[in-house]
Amino acid sequence: MREARLAGRLTSAWAAAVFAFAVVPTHALLARTVGEREALTTQVGHFVEFAVLAWLATWWIDARRRAKGAAKGGSREAGRWAAAREAAGDYAIMLGALVLFGVLIEAAQSLLPYRSAQMRDAAIDAAGALVGLLAALSCDLSRLGRRGRWRGR
Repeated sequence: MREARLAGRLTSAWAAAVFAFAVVPTHALLARTVGEREALTTQVGHFVEFAVLAWLATWWIDARRRAKGAAKGGSREAGRWAAAREAAGDYAIMLGALVLFGVLIEAAQSLLPYRSAQMRDAAIDAAGALVGLLAALSCDLSRLGRRGRWRGR
Protein backbone atom coordinates (compact mmCIF):
# COMPACT_ATOMS: atom_id res chain seq x y z
CA MET A 1 0.00 0.00 0.00
CA ARG A 2 2.97 2.31 0.49
CA GLU A 3 3.74 2.23 -3.22
CA ALA A 4 0.14 3.17 -4.03
CA ARG A 5 0.24 6.10 -1.60
CA LEU A 6 3.53 7.32 -3.05
CA ALA A 7 2.24 7.00 -6.61
CA GLY A 8 -0.96 8.83 -5.67
CA ARG A 9 0.92 11.67 -4.00
CA LEU A 10 3.32 12.08 -6.91
CA THR A 11 0.45 12.01 -9.42
CA SER A 12 -1.48 14.61 -7.44
CA ALA A 13 1.57 16.82 -7.00
CA TRP A 14 2.38 16.65 -10.72
CA ALA A 15 -1.24 17.49 -11.64
CA ALA A 16 -1.17 20.46 -9.25
CA ALA A 17 2.11 21.66 -10.76
CA VAL A 18 0.68 21.34 -14.29
CA PHE A 19 -2.36 23.40 -13.30
CA ALA A 20 -0.30 25.99 -11.42
CA PHE A 21 2.02 26.44 -14.39
CA ALA A 22 -1.02 26.75 -16.68
CA VAL A 23 -2.48 29.72 -14.83
CA VAL A 24 0.61 31.83 -14.17
CA PRO A 25 1.77 34.39 -16.73
CA THR A 26 4.57 32.77 -18.73
CA HIS A 27 4.47 34.61 -22.07
CA ALA A 28 7.16 37.17 -21.23
CA LEU A 29 9.49 34.57 -19.70
CA LEU A 30 9.15 32.25 -22.70
CA ALA A 31 9.61 35.12 -25.14
CA ARG A 32 12.88 36.09 -23.41
CA THR A 33 14.26 32.56 -23.08
CA VAL A 34 13.21 30.77 -26.26
CA GLY A 35 12.27 33.69 -28.51
CA GLU A 36 10.74 32.62 -31.78
CA ARG A 37 10.40 29.02 -30.62
CA GLU A 38 7.78 29.93 -28.01
CA ALA A 39 4.91 28.14 -29.78
CA LEU A 40 6.93 24.95 -30.29
CA THR A 41 8.21 25.04 -26.72
CA THR A 42 4.68 25.46 -25.39
CA GLN A 43 3.37 22.56 -27.48
CA VAL A 44 6.20 20.26 -26.41
CA GLY A 45 5.59 21.31 -22.82
CA HIS A 46 1.89 20.41 -23.05
CA PHE A 47 2.72 17.02 -24.54
CA VAL A 48 5.40 16.13 -22.01
CA GLU A 49 3.40 17.36 -19.00
CA PHE A 50 0.47 15.11 -19.87
CA ALA A 51 2.62 12.15 -20.91
CA VAL A 52 4.30 12.23 -17.49
CA LEU A 53 0.93 12.70 -15.78
CA ALA A 54 -0.50 9.66 -17.58
CA TRP A 55 2.60 7.61 -16.71
CA LEU A 56 2.24 8.51 -13.03
CA ALA A 57 -1.50 7.85 -13.03
CA THR A 58 -0.93 4.44 -14.65
CA TRP A 59 1.62 3.62 -11.96
CA TRP A 60 -0.94 4.67 -9.33
CA ILE A 61 -3.65 2.46 -10.84
CA ASP A 62 -1.29 -0.51 -11.07
CA ALA A 63 0.05 -0.02 -7.52
CA ARG A 64 -3.50 0.10 -6.12
CA ARG A 65 -4.39 -3.02 -8.09
CA ARG A 66 -1.34 -4.88 -6.74
CA ALA A 67 -2.14 -3.77 -3.19
CA LYS A 68 -5.73 -5.03 -3.53
CA GLY A 69 -4.49 -8.33 -4.95
CA ALA A 70 -2.04 -8.80 -2.10
CA ALA A 71 -4.76 -7.99 0.44
CA LYS A 72 -7.08 -10.60 -1.08
CA GLY A 73 -4.31 -13.19 -1.00
CA GLY A 74 -5.53 -14.81 -4.19
CA SER A 75 -3.56 -16.44 -6.94
CA ARG A 76 -2.05 -14.01 -9.43
CA GLU A 77 -2.93 -16.29 -12.33
CA ALA A 78 -6.58 -16.78 -11.34
CA GLY A 79 -8.93 -14.41 -13.11
CA ARG A 80 -6.22 -12.99 -15.34
CA TRP A 81 -8.66 -12.01 -18.10
CA ALA A 82 -11.17 -10.51 -15.69
CA ALA A 83 -8.41 -8.44 -14.13
CA ALA A 84 -7.23 -7.32 -17.58
CA ARG A 85 -10.75 -6.17 -18.49
CA GLU A 86 -11.06 -4.30 -15.20
CA ALA A 87 -7.67 -2.66 -15.70
CA ALA A 88 -8.63 -1.60 -19.24
CA GLY A 89 -11.70 0.11 -17.81
CA ASP A 90 -9.58 1.91 -15.22
CA TYR A 91 -7.15 3.09 -17.90
CA ALA A 92 -10.01 4.33 -20.09
CA ILE A 93 -11.49 6.29 -17.18
CA MET A 94 -8.06 7.72 -16.37
CA LEU A 95 -7.48 8.76 -19.98
CA GLY A 96 -10.91 10.41 -20.11
CA ALA A 97 -10.19 12.25 -16.86
CA LEU A 98 -6.88 13.53 -18.24
CA VAL A 99 -8.55 14.76 -21.43
CA LEU A 100 -11.16 16.55 -19.30
CA PHE A 101 -8.36 18.01 -17.14
CA GLY A 102 -6.72 19.43 -20.28
CA VAL A 103 -10.00 20.98 -21.42
CA LEU A 104 -10.60 22.45 -17.94
CA ILE A 105 -7.13 24.00 -17.96
CA GLU A 106 -7.92 25.69 -21.27
CA ALA A 107 -11.28 26.87 -19.85
CA ALA A 108 -9.49 28.34 -16.83
CA GLN A 109 -7.00 30.07 -19.12
CA SER A 110 -9.87 31.64 -21.09
CA LEU A 111 -10.86 33.51 -17.92
CA LEU A 112 -7.40 34.98 -17.37
CA PRO A 113 -6.47 38.21 -19.19
CA TYR A 114 -2.82 37.22 -19.57
CA ARG A 115 -3.46 33.69 -20.92
CA SER A 116 -5.25 32.42 -24.00
CA ALA A 117 -7.26 29.23 -24.37
CA GLN A 118 -6.62 27.08 -27.43
CA MET A 119 -8.34 23.79 -28.11
CA ARG A 120 -5.22 22.75 -29.99
CA ASP A 121 -3.43 22.71 -26.63
CA ALA A 122 -6.14 20.43 -25.19
CA ALA A 123 -5.68 18.10 -28.18
CA ILE A 124 -1.91 18.05 -27.60
CA ASP A 125 -2.58 17.30 -23.91
CA ALA A 126 -4.78 14.36 -24.94
CA ALA A 127 -2.13 13.05 -27.32
CA GLY A 128 0.51 13.29 -24.60
CA ALA A 129 -1.76 11.45 -22.15
CA LEU A 130 -2.34 8.67 -24.66
CA VAL A 131 1.37 8.29 -25.40
CA GLY A 132 2.19 8.31 -21.67
CA LEU A 133 -0.39 5.59 -21.02
CA LEU A 134 0.86 3.45 -23.91
CA ALA A 135 4.48 3.91 -22.85
CA ALA A 136 3.72 2.90 -19.27
CA LEU A 137 1.74 -0.12 -20.42
CA SER A 138 4.41 -1.22 -22.88
CA CYS A 139 7.10 -1.07 -20.20
CA ASP A 140 4.90 -3.09 -17.83
CA LEU A 141 4.03 -5.65 -20.51
CA SER A 142 7.66 -6.08 -21.51
CA ARG A 143 8.58 -6.67 -17.86
CA LEU A 144 5.80 -9.25 -17.53
CA GLY A 145 6.92 -10.93 -20.75
CA ARG A 146 10.44 -11.40 -19.39
CA ARG A 147 9.01 -13.16 -16.35
CA GLY A 148 7.15 -15.56 -18.59
CA ARG A 149 3.62 -14.75 -17.45
CA TRP A 150 2.39 -13.87 -20.92
CA ARG A 151 3.96 -16.97 -22.45
CA GLY A 152 1.79 -19.41 -20.55
CA ARG A 153 4.51 -20.57 -18.11
